[in-house]
Amino acid sequence: MVAKYAGSKLLDINWLVSLSPYEYSEFRSPFAGNEPLLWVIPTCVKRWINDINPLVYQYWIALRDDDSLEDRWVRHCKRADRSLTDAYYLFRSCCKRLITGNHHPVDLLFVSYLAVKQQWGMYRSHFASFSPALAASHSWRAVTPERIILAREIMQGVRITNWDYQKVVSAPGRNCWIYCDPPYDGAGRVYAYGFSALQRKDFARHMLRSRHRTLISLEDSALTVKQFVTHPHFDSVPQMYRSRRTQKINRQWYIANYSL
Repeated sequence: MVAKYAGSKLLDINWLVSLSPYEYSEFRSPFAGNEPLLWVIPTCVKRWINDINPLVYQYWIALRDDDSLEDRWVRHCKRADRSLTDAYYLFRSCCKRLITGNHHPVDLLFVSYLAVKQQWGMYRSHFASFSPALAASHSWRAVTPERIILAREIMQGVRITNWDYQKVVSAPGRNCWIYCDPPYDGAGRVYAYGFSALQRKDFARHMLRSRHRTLISLEDSALTVKQFVTHPHFDSVPQMYRSRRTQKINRQWYIANYSL
């Protein structure tokens, strides 16, 4: 939403909206990431976002509730703009705070921002190797600080949780639409909390049991075809996209338990 995230569907907003139900009174996102759909979901609709990654959860909470977020960001930017040396040492100090757990969510945003702006990904990976918690920041790509104020307004009233996706999918509700964007198979190095083969099997089983209208995005693989595309319980449509990392044309699937 403010930060770009690996696997984000930011460029697919119009496509996702076209696949959503005509009417719904509650929106849920069990694998939120940076959840770009919050930009287009009406604020009159109940909104619930969830992510098992504690750094992502802390980021969302701060974005919604922390009035000091903008000031902290401005102070970081002013210090980094003095010189490249100042920016580098600020980057290192933010990384160390993330490792120790004594950090503010703006530190995560700033690490990802400088890692892209100054191409310091090698240092980010070096710090990530010492901490499972910091490894989560491997997925953050860049930050758009100008969006912080607008995003705070949109975030008001949004429920935010740090649960396993199963609780969000199975929770009772009326006229609910769920969008699931789980970790793609084979993307373990990108996601700090990827799926194992067993977890992927459990995910398919929970999607079959979902009583709410649910839209799922998944990679094009034999596993996806077997578990979802050819299953009579689901309707599916393919989408072609260009990988920003490899520039190759790939295909992904959008799958729903309602007619697409």
